[in-house]
Amino acid sequence: MTSSETPPQINCGTTCSASYSTGTVVTLTAQAAAGSTFAGWSNCDTVSNTTCTVTMNASRSVTATFNPQGVALTVMKAGTGSGAVTSSETPPKIDCEATCGAASASYDSGTVVTLTAAPASGSTFGSWSGCDTVSGSSCTVTMNASRSVTATFNTQGVTLTVNKAGTGSGAVISSETPPKIDCEATCTATSASYDSGTTVTLSATPASGSTFASWSGCDTVSGPTCTVTMNAARSVTATFNAQGFTLTVTKGGTGSGVVTSSETPPKIDCEATCAAAFAPYDSGTTATLTAAAASGSTFASWSGCDGVSGSTCTVTMNAARSVTATFNAQRFTLTVAEAGTGSGSVTSSDGSIGCPGTCAATYNSGTTITLTAAPASGSTFASWSGCDGVSGSTCTVTMNAARSVTATFNAQRFTLTVAEAGTGSGSVTSSDGAIGCPGTCAATYNSGTTVTLTAAPDSGSTFASWSGCSAVSGSTCTVTMSAARSVTATFNVQRFTLSVSVAGIGSGSVTSSDGAIGCPGTCSATYDSGSSVTLTANANLGSLFSGWSGACSGLGSCTVTMNAARSVTATFVGVPLPLPPLL
Repeated sequence: MTSSETPPQINCGTTCSASYSTGTVVTLTAQAAAGSTFAGWSNCDTVSNTTCTVTMNASRSVTATFNPQGVALTVMKAGTGSGAVTSSETPPKIDCEATCGAASASYDSGTVVTLTAAPASGSTFGSWSGCDTVSGSSCTVTMNASRSVTATFNTQGVTLTVNKAGTGSGAVISSETPPKIDCEATCTATSASYDSGTTVTLSATPASGSTFASWSGCDTVSGPTCTVTMNAARSVTATFNAQGFTLTVTKGGTGSGVVTSSETPPKIDCEATCAAAFAPYDSGTTATLTAAAASGSTFASWSGCDGVSGSTCTVTMNAARSVTATFNAQRFTLTVAEAGTGSGSVTSSDGSIGCPGTCAATYNSGTTITLTAAPASGSTFASWSGCDGVSGSTCTVTMNAARSVTATFNAQRFTLTVAEAGTGSGSVTSSDGAIGCPGTCAATYNSGTTVTLTAAPDSGSTFASWSGCSAVSGSTCTVTMSAARSVTATFNVQRFTLSVSVAGIGSGSVTSSDGAIGCPGTCSATYDSGSSVTLTANANLGSLFSGWSGACSGLGSCTVTMNAARSVTATFVGVPLPLPPLL
């Protein structure tokens, strides 16, 4: 603390008092030493931060308060184990128990702190770091700044021993990578050290020709897996037994036969009536089997063998094995043919024959086959030949030799009838010549036949239309004979137009005998070819009919035969009227 004059009369710590004239204003400034902080003034007239002012109108005493500076000490823990760290004061500012990961406390600057590490059960104290001095498990730190120290604890190691027992062999391995326990098939025992509290998982795998039997000494067992918690030295045993394997022999195919093994007496002896047999063999044994076909059968093949030589099969029993000897019965071919004018299908009850398509199949001797005939649309089933038995459309055949049967189908026939209609006339002919109408106006055809008909109008007629056809193109009609059919060709009489005109300087009218023409007014009409039309000319008052031109001539009636379009003109001339008599 110093006063503001130069030189300062007060410089405390050395000079902490001075005399001043009455009324003098003294300014004092507080400065904290290293490791301390300025806390405050007392008895000043005014205070501004670290500055105190005093007016000397009497003897005065002021106080500046300084406190030691606080610094933080942080304690951390590391390593695979656990333990406690405490400081030496009472009560301790640092008290980090075994489950505590870190702790901190504030100390006055310059304080010397002593820390002690104590390992938890199953752990050991390893080392200190960050201390000023270390003595065993004690660490001292002088708090001239914030400090951080670390206590390392390691887990205590315990031994796990694995043994193997039994008549077989196998491997035992632990689950960590790489495994600490790795006892292969030829290994009888092994051991490894684990941290206290570690849970170890062991797996047993039997070698070829052995089976895993059991664990002993484990905390828990699940099949070939053993778990052990290492809270002390432990020992476990895996038991493996030598494996025996079963050889199973089955017989397949449509025939029969015998299978025997080569030992005396044979372990496998499957006679002709036997479908399957089995026997146990030691692991690694080679079994030899021989197949012999029964009468009426042939040996076909082996499956599942290690080696085959003709009818002999060899099998090495390094696992349970299954082999099959196939014997086939003698077989004959059944052939199906179709005949007749129609069509259809033949199928067998077993699905092997579907004719057309598949019209032959091979069957075991003695098999009875049922065949069914189904006519196609437009056909009928007629008969069977070559069968052992027939019932309607069904044929049965017993296959004691190669066989051939025939199904006969006939085409169904329908009548096509042609009619003519309309005011005209004409003829209808079929492309095959069977129909020529008028004359032959009907014919019979196989179902499914397509018949083409052509209509030809007579002179003076025109072809109008078809009805009842499957398809029409102009005067041509096509008919598909899926049933009895009837078609009609319509012919109409050809018609021509008669046109009438009136000419000349006179006037008059023309009428037809049928009333269709009244000209002027209706000056044309249409008539059937060959019709005869009579026209009459009528002169008006003051006019005179002077004659016909065109299709008619002369002064009388005009008769026109309508074998083509015709045109007629009536000419009228004017005549003078007589003068009235003079009075």
